[in-house]
Amino acid sequence: VVDATACSGLSENELSAVMEAVQQACQGGLVSCGTANLKSTTVPCNLPSVIGALGRVLLLQTNLDDDSIEIMQYSIAEQMDHLLYSENPPLKQPVLISMRNDIPVITDENFLDILGSIVEQEVQMYEMTIPLPKHKTTHTLDSSFIPSLNLKIDGAQTIDEFRSTTFWDTSSVLIFDDLLSGELKQRLLDVTLGREDSTYDKNWDDAKKGPSPERWVRGGLFDIPDEDEGKEIPPEDQPCWGLTDEAIEDLCFHHHDAIEEFEAILTDLFPQFIVTRLPEAVFGSCVSPLTANAP
Repeated sequence: VVDATACSGLSENELSAVMEAVQQACQGGLVSCGTANLKSTTVPCNLPSVIGALGRVLLLQTNLDDDSIEIMQYSIAEQMDHLLYSENPPLKQPVLISMRNDIPVITDENFLDILGSIVEQEVQMYEMTIPLPKHKTTHTLDSSFIPSLNLKIDGAQTIDEFRSTTFWDTSSVLIFDDLLSGELKQRLLDVTLGREDSTYDKNWDDAKKGPSPERWVRGGLFDIPDEDEGKEIPPEDQPCWGLTDEAIEDLCFHHHDAIEEFEAILTDLFPQFIVTRLPEAVFGSCVSPLTANAP
C-alpha cells in the first residue's frame, strides 16, 4: 500500500499530475495508492539550511520493504521524467518524492517541518552540500576579488512561468585579471600535466609531439554528438583530446596543494554560498566532481 500523506509547493494541477504518475507506477507494481489522508499546501516547506532548495516535496507512506521501495521509486522517477520533459510538460520545476515506511504522525501543524527535514536528510545522504576544505593560505577581499569586466550577453525577453510576466534576462561573464598568481597558475598546469607524478616523462615536448599519451587520450572529449551512435570509431578519427581516466581520478581523488589553494580562493570569492565539488547525485558517477573537458 502507498498512501500520499503530505505535500508542499505544488499547485492543484501539478499535484494532480504528480499523483497520476505515482498511481501509474503503483499500478505497474500491483500496489494500491491513496490520497485520503493527504495534507497539502501550495506553500514550499521552509529550508533555511539548504540554500536554493525549492521546497516542493511529496511524502508517500508505505508498508513495502526497502527493496520494493527502491524498485517503486525507480518506476516513479520514470513517470516523473515525462512530466518534466514532454513537449508540453505539466511541471516546470522538479519535485522531491520520498517514499518511507517510518513516517511520524502527520498533523496540520508539523507536516511542513517534516517535509523540510526530509529535504535536509536527502541533501546529507547524497553529500550535496559538503563545503570545500579550508586551506592554509587565506585570502581577503582585495582588488583581485573585484572583476575588471562584467559582461552581459545573450539578452532575451524571458517568461516567468510562476508570475505570468516577461522580463529582460541575460547571461553574465565576469573577468578577473589577478585572481590567480602566476606561480599558482604554473602549479595548476603542472598538476594537470602530471608533472608531480614520478612517472612523468620530462623529455616529452608537447609543442613538437602533441599531448603526452601518458596523460591524454584521443576521443577523451565527447562534446560533439555522434551521428553514428554505436559505430566503432578508430581513435585517430575521434574528435578532440581529453584527460585519461587515470588522470581524472588523480586530479579528483588525490591531494594536490595547488587545487586546494584554488578551491580556497573560490570559497573566499563567494562567501555567501556553500562552495562544493560537484556531487555524484547531480549527474551520476560518469561526471567527475572536479574536472571537465572542454574544446
